[in-house]
Amino acid sequence: MTQGGPCRPGEAILAASAEAYFVVKILGAAYLVFLGLHALLQSRRSAPRTAGFGVRVAAEAN
Repeated sequence: MTQGGPCRPGEAILAASAEAYFVVKILGAAYLVFLGLHALLQSRRSAPRTAGFGVRVAAEAN
């Protein structure tokens, strides 16, 4: 327990184990990277096709 008052539920476990803290930190970073890539891919899928400089490409004929 910290001197400042009662600790949060997982704080004592993480304070006791540097390895557990490291794992949680790496998993959190990996999750943020996953969310960023997912958002980037979703925005590219929903964006209209352009030929560059904002000029839209005509729909292709089948």
